Amino acid sequence: MSLWIALCFVINAVMAWAGLLVFELSVEQTALLIFALSFSSTVCVIKVLEDSGEIRSRQSVIAVGVLIIQDIIAVAFLVVATGKVPSFWALLLLGLPLLTRFVDKLLNKTGHGELLPLSGLMLALGAYALFELVNVKGDLGALLVGMLVATSSKSGELYKSLISFKDLFLVSFFLSIGLSALPDFSMFILASLLLLLLPLKFILFYAVFCVMSLRARTAFLSALLLSNFSEFGLIVAALSIREGLLAQEWLIILA
Repeated sequence: MSLWIALCFVINAVMAWAGLLVFELSVEQTALLIFALSFSSTVCVIKVLEDSGEIRSRQSVIAVGVLIIQDIIAVAFLVVATGKVPSFWALLLLGLPLLTRFVDKLLNKTGHGELLPLSGLMLALGAYALFELVNVKGDLGALLVGMLVATSSKSGELYKSLISFKDLFLVSFFLSIGLSALPDFSMFILASLLLLLLPLKFILFYAVFCVMSLRARTAFLSALLLSNFSEFGLIVAALSIREGLLAQEWLIILA
């Protein structure tokens, strides 16, 4: 991600020097857009791996490992960007790992019916609300409770019971973005130019994996999986627009 941000800044500077920039942005706005585009799509990668039956392959493990680190960085960004000052009671959240055994027992008591997905939703939304209560971004709470649930013997079954909800929420998310405005011709041009950065993302991932002594085939397939833009880019854009850092049209361009 650091290499991506640095290289994109260089490209932006060269284009500005050559007079080829088709949009005017401040350094802060440029940094936000480049940061938003540095993420790869967890939803896209998992869907591709599930459809191809390669969810347990070597390249899958590497790609998902990268995506997990990106998700942690994404949540950290959301926590910092909101500018909330945690309350004194937020220190109690450090004791959450002590609830691992309780969460495991709770999920095992729910059986195999409707109570299982209900428990999953309760834990995610409950953790979100708990963190918001002490002035910490709720996304971090949902992420941490997910880490607690991942160690449970019921985690695989819980994932299968919640997968349809994930698809529903994802479709609703993209619909809400798509219904906000219609793109004009200039927006299509900008979106097309941003797509030209995807081969650069592939080359960077491939180079990093090769430097880490992975086999060429594994590095190639892992880099190929990660050569996309993430839905998190839309979340960054929406947050930036709400804070007055970006213009509304950038949400449509990224979408």
